[in-house]
This record gives sequence, structure tokens and C-alpha cells, in this order.
Amino acid sequence: MYSVLLFSRRRVQMQPSRNHSVANSIRYSNKLRIKQVPILDDNYSFLLINDVEKTAACVDPADPEAMLQAAKEENVELTSILTTHHHWDHSGGNEALVSACPNILVFGGDKRIPCLTQLVGEEDTIRTSSLSIDVIFTPCHTSGHVLYFLDPEKNNLSSPILFSGDTMFIGGCGRFFEGSGQDMDTALNQKIASLPPTTQIYCGHEYTVSNLKFGNFIEPSNEDLQAKLEWAKNERLSHRSTLPSTLEGEKKWNVFLRLSSPEIQKNLGVTPETPSATIMSLLRSRKDNWKA
Repeated sequence: MYSVLLFSRRRVQMQPSRNHSVANSIRYSNKLRIKQVPILDDNYSFLLINDVEKTAACVDPADPEAMLQAAKEENVELTSILTTHHHWDHSGGNEALVSACPNILVFGGDKRIPCLTQLVGEEDTIRTSSLSIDVIFTPCHTSGHVLYFLDPEKNNLSSPILFSGDTMFIGGCGRFFEGSGQDMDTALNQKIASLPPTTQIYCGHEYTVSNLKFGNFIEPSNEDLQAKLEWAKNERLSHRSTLPSTLEGEKKWNVFLRLSSPEIQKNLGVTPETPSATIMSLLRSRKDNWKA
């Protein structure tokens, strides 16, 4: 069991980015603050800021100028890059950041990641900016995709934190470019689902409204999903980020974590005896071919 420390989370609204969303900054301890850095059309990068040491790790900084500007605004030194996978919209800024910050370390689970200095995998632990970050290996979207998990006991945080890249989104999951339904079922419904329910989910894209619209199509009687969709629509009207989510919430409204739902199974034409990996594959295929 994970104990949750009584530390008030404080959300600070930042100025709108030049891209898609108003950023926010949330404090999880007297040292750690997570700052969202909206980039490109719908991507998110993140700064893991140690306000005591004035250092920061960054997650998927595909726009190096935006990340360097965010670090400058926070007056922090970038110490490491945590790359979830090799796709350009997650790793494309690595080379420029390494040039700008010669001592920076680059972590990732795939040798295709630019400027990689340390290859990591399942159950590895990264220590950076006085944080202990556990690696979870989730091959499917890409064969080397990893997640980064911050255990609240190890880091003295108010909540567990997961950076899920393109494996899990709010209300959805990534495409199976280099994996199978079995791979994604293992990633979502075994590895991620076993984390504490209060885990804060920071994913790689602002896909929430589209994902929940599909969920509402495939499980139309889910009232939790309907309420989350209306909330997300309202947030996006003001260009507010819909991150983070919680694992507890995702189990209520993310249909890819709800493969045992009778309504989902009926709409996919399967039975409770159908293997979950098969249901996962059918559900992802339906999503791939669905149009709002």
C-alpha cells in the first residue's frame, strides 16, 4: 500500500502558450512541482521542478525552444531528459537540448531515441533532481515505449505520478504501431491498473474530448463517461489542459480499461469468454476506423 501525505496540491495558471493550451503547474511536495509545457499541435512536455535545488528533469521535450524558455522562466537547470519513446514529437528536441545543456542525461527504453545516454527498462530506477523515478516497460505503441512513475513514499509526495506518454491517454490509449492487443492489455490492465488509484496521469497528447466521444459511442450508458466528456468540452472551450487525470477516474471512463463492460462487449459482438487481448484489439480497431 502507498501512504498519501497530506500536502495541498496547488494549481497555478500560466499564460497561454503559443500553441494549444493554457499551461498549469501543480505542486506535489515542498520540493516537487510539475509544470506542463504545451507544444506542437496537441503534445505536452513536462518539467519536474525541484524548487529547492533549482534543477529540473524534463519529459518528452520535442520543442527544445519551448523547454529552454520554460526552464529560463523557472530559473532552473535542466539535468535530464526522460523520453517515453522515439517518435519525433516526443524525442525530436533531444539533440538541441543536449547541445544547449552539455551535461544533461538522456534516458529512454529504445536505442532509436536521439542522444540516448542510458537505456532503461522494466523495474529500473532513475535518480535525477533528487527524485527516484521507476521505469515501467510498455511495448506496443512502439517496441521500446516506457512510462515513468514517481512513488509517493520514495519521493515524499502528496500523490503518485505517472507519465504515460502515448501508451495511455485520458479516456483512451495509443495506436498499436509495434505491438498487439495482448501488449496493450498487459500495459493498461495489468501494469498501469495495479498502481494506486490516486495516481496522477500525465499523458503525451490533448486527445481527451475525441477519446471520450468515442467512449460515449461504444459505451453510451456510462454516466461517469458522459460527465467527464462534458467537463472536458468545457475545459477546452477556454483552452485549458485536461491533465492530469487519475487512475481511479480512468477506470470509470476509459473504455480501454473497461474491457469487461457488458455494454462494450455487446457493441463489439463478443462475449465474457472472449480473451481480453482479443477485445482490446477489436476495440482499438473500432477506434481507428471511427469518425465522430
